[in-house]
Amino acid sequence: MQIVVVTGLSGAGKSTALRALEDIEYYCVDNLPVTFMTELVESLARDGQADKLAVAIDSRQRRYLHLWQTELARLRGAGHRIEVMFLDASDDVLLRRFSETRRRHPLSGDQVSDGIRKDRELLAEFRIGAAVVDSSNLTTHQMKAIIQDRYGGTGKLAVTLVSFGWKHGAPVEFNLVFD
Repeated sequence: MQIVVVTGLSGAGKSTALRALEDIEYYCVDNLPVTFMTELVESLARDGQADKLAVAIDSRQRRYLHLWQTELARLRGAGHRIEVMFLDASDDVLLRRFSETRRRHPLSGDQVSDGIRKDRELLAEFRIGAAVVDSSNLTTHQMKAIIQDRYGGTGKLAVTLVSFGWKHGAPVEFNLVFD
């Protein structure tokens, strides 16, 4: 099974990355405790439900992070192909994103900057050997394109044919109109 472990700092784009992987037919799970990874992979492989899996792991599960290397070694030993993608962003960008969304950082008390610092410390070992994507200057569309190019193309081509009348003009959302 092809497994992509999506990890990185809170606010760096893990949810966007999972949606991009889901669009190219990865079975996606967010915030799965590390201790359940082997069980999930074995279940999906046994039932033939998926041959591509993406799992988001981050600092929200502080209690289980120390088991991370053991679980990955166990899965690699079972013959699964695993790649770790670490999403990062600069501190000022993360501060701005948390301010814009008005969400609380999962590790912060009163100061978001403290949460970002703790996040970097907790996830430092996850970054080693990972494919690092710095989302500081990327739009969600650019990040989606990077991820889909790396892990399997752009998904399936969708073509929609629509018949319409010219009375109110051509619909604005169309890319191509034949007369």
